[in-house]
Amino acid sequence: MKMYTYTVMMVGMIILLEILGIPTGTTAILNYVGIDINTGVNADISSLRTLVFTTILSAIVIGGVILGLITRTQPENYVILPFLTFFFVLFVGFFWNVIDYAYATGSVWGSRVVLLLLAPIGVGWFLSVIEFFRGTD
Repeated sequence: MKMYTYTVMMVGMIILLEILGIPTGTTAILNYVGIDINTGVNADISSLRTLVFTTILSAIVIGGVILGLITRTQPENYVILPFLTFFFVLFVGFFWNVIDYAYATGSVWGSRVVLLLLAPIGVGWFLSVIEFFRGTD
């Protein structure tokens, strides 16, 4: 499968489990973007937050294009790499929090079932990222 398919599937799973009340560790990130699971989308995002987010995103894009021009490679790979790194850290935190939540219920088998469900998706995403950067995606 393509990297984008795994990414959308994992983001959907994170948001679904967050809506169900399982602590996934992504509440702060969702609130920063303006999404509160309990109240919905918050359109009252401060202008400073928007300015910082836009500046960081612009710097990543411009840096990726300059790096692509210097190395003569596809610049979109350098633009996508910071997002993939962020998403990898997000998924590892999500994975850790869900395993901890399942283990805290007192059943070892619950954490093993969660591991059985999440580990193949994580490995598949990692392999699809490798294929993406090799150009065989």
